[in-house]
Amino acid sequence: MARLAVSAGLDILLSNSRGPETLTDLVGDLGGHARATTPAEAACAGDLVVAIPLKAYDQLPVDALAHKTCLAPSPTPAGATTTSEDRQETRAR
Repeated sequence: MARLAVSAGLDILLSNSRGPETLTDLVGDLGGHARATTPAEAACAGDLVVAIPLKAYDQLPVDALAHKTCLAPSPTPAGATTTSEDRQETRAR
């Protein structure tokens, strides 16, 4: 998804739970439209947030994601709540 966004001329921020320094090679491959940052900074700055993997969703900065479009491309078992539903429930507490 990052490659598609960069090829369309969009500026993107990449983050992960291991820190921006672990994304140096990927950012270098993607070029000048990509920058590595922290999850909190990416959530505050971005219009679209893609959260991967599902096991780390509880580490997302909930307040910074308010009113943002969030995609969670992990499969959800039938009958289970979605990541978005879980995050909304957490935020409501």
